[in-house]
Amino acid sequence: MNLRSPVRAGLVCTFLSVWLIGAAPHDPSSSNADAVAAFNQGANAFNAKRYADAIDAYTRAIALDPEFAAAYRDRGDAETSLVRNAAAIADYTVALRLDPSDEYGYVERGQAYNNIRSSAEALADASRAIRMDGNDGNAYVVRGNALAGLARFSAALAAFKTADVLSPDSFGVHFGRGLTYLAMCDNRHAIVAFGAALGIRDDAGARNDRGLAFMASKAYGPAMTDFTRAIALDRSVEPFVNRGVLAMKQKRYPAAEADFDAALAIDNTDPQAYADRAGVFALEHRFSYALRDAASAVQWDEAIGADLRRLHEPDPKVYRRLADVYERLGAPSLAASNRAAAAKLTKASGSPECPV
Repeated sequence: MNLRSPVRAGLVCTFLSVWLIGAAPHDPSSSNADAVAAFNQGANAFNAKRYADAIDAYTRAIALDPEFAAAYRDRGDAETSLVRNAAAIADYTVALRLDPSDEYGYVERGQAYNNIRSSAEALADASRAIRMDGNDGNAYVVRGNALAGLARFSAALAAFKTADVLSPDSFGVHFGRGLTYLAMCDNRHAIVAFGAALGIRDDAGARNDRGLAFMASKAYGPAMTDFTRAIALDRSVEPFVNRGVLAMKQKRYPAAEADFDAALAIDNTDPQAYADRAGVFALEHRFSYALRDAASAVQWDEAIGADLRRLHEPDPKVYRRLADVYERLGAPSLAASNRAAAAKLTKASGSPECPV
């Protein structure tokens, strides 16, 4: 199930610190003094949010001591912060092989799995962490995110409730709860949960996702405010796409096109941005452009799926938008096939199809 619904609930844990309540101390245990020095350089760079520099330093530490578990784990943290989740998972896996007693390593790998929507693996890691330490609120946050990804919403909310008891009033608990409500199409509770998260920290992801809940509730003014603030905090694809969709709803087509252009300038492989821009072109009767973007949307959705293999789920929102485009282009059979594809993907996810 894609927690970026109903339109594009973006920034799903772009940074590990968004979700997790507080990092466990990392033990730089190595008999190689030069490796420890490189590790400490990495830690300093990470704390300064210089994640690429941190990766370089941890890589030097690993080269000096290939059995340095903490260096692998902390390099995984830096990779997660740069949204390099596959590389992070590989590093966490090595770290856990070297030190299988590292409970928090399972928590970190579990959230990296959540980031790529590999929910079953995330749940397995969270469950193992909880067996090792039943008082770790972070493990319950990861468990809640994983259960929401499996559309087990009641169990997810129960996990967040436990996390809230263990680590009261944490950003990650409120944010995860908000995404769960958003996936349940419960926009009222989602708005409250994201508001609680934003009361702790002004965050691009929480702004973007509360904007989605506002937009689904037809509260377009607050939605525009949240999307615009999310862009100011972090110029990433998701808030541009969502603000563009909002502009489409308001029939401000040039503004919508500008936002989709901005999203594609950031990531020219994003299928949702292509599909939505195709929708704008179709509404403006610029049909050749609409067809071009529709083809790009399908191309990149399939290419991403091939690249990530089982970790990628084709996005039903792409196919719903393409169905709208093909209807306007006078191609009812193509519209019908895309609607059928969207319905099949939505049913397979186990998540409700939220009205937008």
